[in-house]
Amino acid sequence: MLGEHEASMIKCTPTSSTVDTQVDTPPQPPQAQSPQPTVMSVSKSCQTRPKRGGRSKGVQVGPKYHTVTRDVGVQCSMDMSPRTSTPENSDHEDFDMSSADSDSDDDFQVESMDTTEEEESFFAEDMAPQPVNKQRIFMVYETALLSLFDTCSMCHSECRKFVRTIVGTCVTVRQMCLSCDNTRDWVSQPFLKDTPAGNINLSASVLFGGASPAKVLRVLKHMNVSSISYKTFMTHQAHYLHSAIKNRWTTENDLIINSIKRRPSKQLIVGGDGRSDSPGHSAKYGSYSLLDLERNKIVDIQLVQSNEVKNSGAMEKEGLIRAVDYIRSKGLNITRLVTDRHVQIRKWAREELPGTKHELDTWHVAKGIGKKIDSLAKEKDCEVVGKWRRGIVNHLYWCASSTPADEGQLKLAKWESICEHIANKHRGHDNPLFRRCEHEALNGKGVKRKWLKRNTKAYEKLVHLLSTKHLQKDVTQLSSHHNTSSLESYHAVVNHFAPKLLAFSHKGMRSRLYLAALHFNENSGRAQATTRTGEAQYSVTTPKYKKGGHVVKKLLVDCTYGK
Repeated sequence: MLGEHEASMIKCTPTSSTVDTQVDTPPQPPQAQSPQPTVMSVSKSCQTRPKRGGRSKGVQVGPKYHTVTRDVGVQCSMDMSPRTSTPENSDHEDFDMSSADSDSDDDFQVESMDTTEEEESFFAEDMAPQPVNKQRIFMVYETALLSLFDTCSMCHSECRKFVRTIVGTCVTVRQMCLSCDNTRDWVSQPFLKDTPAGNINLSASVLFGGASPAKVLRVLKHMNVSSISYKTFMTHQAHYLHSAIKNRWTTENDLIINSIKRRPSKQLIVGGDGRSDSPGHSAKYGSYSLLDLERNKIVDIQLVQSNEVKNSGAMEKEGLIRAVDYIRSKGLNITRLVTDRHVQIRKWAREELPGTKHELDTWHVAKGIGKKIDSLAKEKDCEVVGKWRRGIVNHLYWCASSTPADEGQLKLAKWESICEHIANKHRGHDNPLFRRCEHEALNGKGVKRKWLKRNTKAYEKLVHLLSTKHLQKDVTQLSSHHNTSSLESYHAVVNHFAPKLLAFSHKGMRSRLYLAALHFNENSGRAQATTRTGEAQYSVTTPKYKKGGHVVKKLLVDCTYGK
């Protein structure tokens, strides 16, 4: 409580979060009566001023004073700067935010702290203790932090303050009162046993976000932010983070396996593909992933080190063998397996998976054909072949998608018809399974196409390229309804968590593969983004493989990133 002689020297101006009260206590005779202040309340602000008749509209204060800060929910700084006057606010003065930097509108946030009776229950919930991982963290400069300890909380006298200890991101401030000898230590963050919460939180954020610890710590060093060392990060990763990631992946993977078991058909159609940790043929690690093509979820990941097999080229086959053994150990059988054109895998699947239909991904076959056509088009007198590249690739996709999965010979017959089509012959093909082209009669631009003439260099070389026994065998194994494009998307996610230009330990690589799979599985079923009016959103891109062409893609909603 304040005395009557002090009330006349008060000016109270509460903001949205704190109420600062400045008090001046000049010596007054005991019999003197202080004038009663007139209090006017205008739009959530409290202004106190003396009775009319004075010449000055401000309240004069002396050089000595105390500042008392009443906290209503957030921390605030104690203002100790000397003042000679306290100008009176206008009756209609409001908080002006126009002075805020216009470039930081996205980062500027204003949180209302009105204390009406209707909202007291909500504020009580906000003031309740929150878990360490749910609390917000702010960046504070040292001078701003020490300014909070200018005055003693007991007697409001001047204090000596200094940073006592720094443990990574945790700082301890010692406050010593010069009048009442009150001393206290303030710690910036809670502890998890003996470890500051901010230190383990930083290590987890670096790993879970797929960042490089060396780069993140270097950024903080350039900003002069107190942080942990690289050795501390590695310690946290080895003792806590690796096991946490593995447990999370095991839990999520069990849910996926159980959902497959509950299917009425109990059929498992998977796509498999391998990935090396570095370009070339000298990779140290190779991972093999199996994707449930019906649910678009990663069901297993196997990590193989090159010294476990005879060479780095054999890691992909070994990864598939381990993945199939894992699926069998869970009581599941693979009915269809879609992979690339890997020769070792094709032989192993033919010998060891007699009950599984092994199919090839059409994109991998089309990619190989496109490269060979591009190479042939660079030869002399064969430039016209390049104009047929797109049509031939599209024809391969049509052969696979328009034919039932088990009719490989019909796929081959359709594919062989391209050799007659490029010579402008559309009826009377040699193969009895496919006698004529199924397209409509060519008119206009179709008639004016660059048809190839028989017995020319360009025609003979192109027909030889499209009629090799190896390619014909691949065509009969093309998958009609499934592809591994989602696995390529998953590998792009892996490149974020485990870039090929960085080296990782075995546990580090495994953890980052699990993180990539968790992220992919959580966001694989994202819906298409829409406008405010509900219209679907699309984007037009020009990918490299289109050779200058464009692609229309659906815009999806943002990834969740675990939130």
